[in-house]
Amino acid sequence: GPLERGKDFIMQCGSFRTVERAEALRAKIAFQGLESRILSSDGKNGVWYRVVLGPFERKRLAEKYRHQLRAADINGCKIW
Repeated sequence: GPLERGKDFIMQCGSFRTVERAEALRAKIAFQGLESRILSSDGKNGVWYRVVLGPFERKRLAEKYRHQLRAADINGCKIW
């Protein structure tokens, strides 16, 4: 069912020290017609702002979007 997490894939396209840089990437991604969100994580190294897309049910779908973003010069997106 919908609560079975773990099969879904997340794509992270950036991790930044400032929310402004994360927002800038989110805007760039939105310009490609894709929605992303910013997650902040507080760890040993302080706060990081991560820009993520998904979750996607199928990895192939995430790969498709990664390809589309790469064509728009948005590189370094990781899928897991």
